[in-house]
Amino acid sequence: MPSHYKPLRFDSKLAYIVTGLLNSSFFYWWFVVWSDGRDLLTQHVTSFPLDLSNFPENLRERLQSLVTKLMESYDENSNMKMNLRSGGYVIRIKEIISKKSKAIICQIDEVFADYSGFSSKEAEFIRRFDIEFRIESGV
Repeated sequence: MPSHYKPLRFDSKLAYIVTGLLNSSFFYWWFVVWSDGRDLLTQHVTSFPLDLSNFPENLRERLQSLVTKLMESYDENSNMKMNLRSGGYVIRIKEIISKKSKAIICQIDEVFADYSGFSSKEAEFIRRFDIEFRIESGV
């Protein structure tokens, strides 16, 4: 593994919270504001204001169901983008088309908006932040 890749360690029972967060508009906004817009660093994830150990049970249950649906949606709506031969290997790249999962991502955004106590106006701002690039174009 290259030296610039760093593992994230957390209780595996909470993986769906982290997965939901990393796929949310809230985290995307956080990343754009606090990063160089290119490299996702461990500190971007670990400094995010989210207390995994005190994440409310009712939101955990909602999020677990939504993350399961999101991963299924990503899988069902993905494309095998390339099929290249390099050095005798076949390389297949699974392209995730997030706009086809937009409704689920919006529901995940609602969970994090509830957790953060956002007003409806604040939640809408984050949900719509850079939407043309992020989801509408398929990125």
